[in-house]
Amino acid sequence: ALLQLVCPLRSLSSTARWLPDHASGYQSIRLIAKMTQTLDALREFKPPRQKPNFWHGLLAGPIAKAGNAGRKDARDRLIDKIEKRIQQVEGAKEAHVFSAPYDVARSATKNIADGLSGDDIFVLNPDVDLEVIALANGMNASVQSKRWLELWTDGFWFAQEMKSTGQKGQIHFMVCRMPKKNSDDCYDVDEIDQTLVGNAQHGELRIAMAGGFVDEASGLHFHVFTPEEPQRLCELRRAK
Repeated sequence: ALLQLVCPLRSLSSTARWLPDHASGYQSIRLIAKMTQTLDALREFKPPRQKPNFWHGLLAGPIAKAGNAGRKDARDRLIDKIEKRIQQVEGAKEAHVFSAPYDVARSATKNIADGLSGDDIFVLNPDVDLEVIALANGMNASVQSKRWLELWTDGFWFAQEMKSTGQKGQIHFMVCRMPKKNSDDCYDVDEIDQTLVGNAQHGELRIAMAGGFVDEASGLHFHVFTPEEPQRLCELRRAK
């Protein structure tokens, strides 16, 4: 079954140079393939010698007024970021994916994510990393805003794959208070819902639990991001 999934990816390029021998499974190969295709396109894009094309628009954003030289600098920075992402996927021994309310828990999420970072550790912090992953998939900001769940789920899928191959794959939820377990020492979805501030987190929780992340032993973790005011934020969430 894995071979049937991988073979279509080989047809995406004239060579299979980006398929590492040690890739742990379909999702790692898929991520590397998509990012490497983007790298190839970026490396061939050399302003100002080329006429404006797709990459001009994709890289414009904050450097829209910087001219061709500015776009080249942005291209080079993006190439560096994507290369580092590929190295993380290729050498990953751990994968950590975060679910956080948009922009509300930015500082706390970053602190925890940075503490997990390493050359052989894949970390997906949605406040920071979705933009790079979107660009690696050829998505501009407008498309990313509509397809962010696809990008997050690709990261989740990789963490799930890591766990299934005997390595460490964990999903981390930023919450306004720690959820309580029931009398059977299990987490209840409805109880966890009361601790989530971000609207999208409820769907991400269900994806995680359906994927086998149901408690700490199986890779589901919770972090209170405002320990000084957790109850007030939980009440604000319920009032929406």
